Amino acid sequence: MVAALEQVFGRKIVGNRRSSGAAMLRDCDAEHLSSGALIVWTDGRRTCHVAAHESAMRRDEFFQRCRDARKLLKNPWGIVRVSAHPLVGDTGAVRFGLQPREFVSEPPGLTMFDVLNRASQILIGVGKVGDLFSSRGLTRSVPVAHWTTLLSDVTGMLKKVPRGLIVAGLDVLESDAERSAMALQDFDRQLPALLEQLRPGDLLVLTGDHGRDMAKADLVPTREYVPLLTTGPKLAHGVRLGIRASAADLGHTIVEALLGDQFPVGESFLDALRAG
Repeated sequence: MVAALEQVFGRKIVGNRRSSGAAMLRDCDAEHLSSGALIVWTDGRRTCHVAAHESAMRRDEFFQRCRDARKLLKNPWGIVRVSAHPLVGDTGAVRFGLQPREFVSEPPGLTMFDVLNRASQILIGVGKVGDLFSSRGLTRSVPVAHWTTLLSDVTGMLKKVPRGLIVAGLDVLESDAERSAMALQDFDRQLPALLEQLRPGDLLVLTGDHGRDMAKADLVPTREYVPLLTTGPKLAHGVRLGIRASAADLGHTIVEALLGDQFPVGESFLDALRAG
């Protein structure tokens, strides 16, 4: 696989192990900057991470090579996702830059986006949502430079979208615990402006993919249970949704809320939100 990657990128590879991004930068940044060899690692979940400093490879070229790598790695290695991480900073202070990209194989089966798209719903993916689903089913993909502007953008979209779904990926966590806490506080301060724009019948959901302990040096996931917070002008408050069996429960709930239809995967909790 390393030989195949080196052929795609036209560069040597350093790293090549299961690790976290923070550890790879710490161990490989000097060699990368001196030689131009790309940093590659895996998280053990069929994802190949690739990092390159902007001085070593132009961002547009880097993203195109990562797109090519994803097509190559699906077979026979079964890699379904290539995460492209542009790097900035000097030796000893190299860090992940803004706007990483995800190049992912198309979902193998029916998704919530497919069902809503066929029903002529407007579907907007903000941030890297479009990348994660290969933009399949989306009406529009909106890139964003930083999550602090993303939330205000979503608030503005609510006024313009008469029907449908807005899915926004907020990468709120910073490089250390203190800055992450400040970012979450900033998010809390911006949230009321979004809540004020909700109309009767709207549903707002806050959730995540995994959690990290930002006080630890290696920023690997430390929690696989994620929050599931819901609100809306005509929805019940204080409802305990319990531990859901699958994230598909949320997809089923959204399809039912927008179309009144059932989804073949997951269990809707819309009735619980409407109770009372």
